[in-house]
Amino acid sequence: MNPPPDTQPLLVDSNTARAMLRLGERKFWELAACDAIPSVRIGTLRRFSPVELKAWVELGAPTAPGSADRVRRAARERR
Repeated sequence: MNPPPDTQPLLVDSNTARAMLRLGERKFWELAACDAIPSVRIGTLRRFSPVELKAWVELGAPTAPGSADRVRRAARERR
């Protein structure tokens, strides 16, 4: 059974996340590796929440290592 077409996915892959943020591959992975961009590890895969990516941008796209925790808290408060 397919989800309705207007449903936003809960998690997206890195290519989709990079496209949403309009970041180059090197900068994207640099930020993801230092936990500036919030992500979820599922086995060997890394996935990104569109809600958390939006919160990251709204908070000014912080690039400090570990910023993802602050972004996650802000995203939870907005739900």
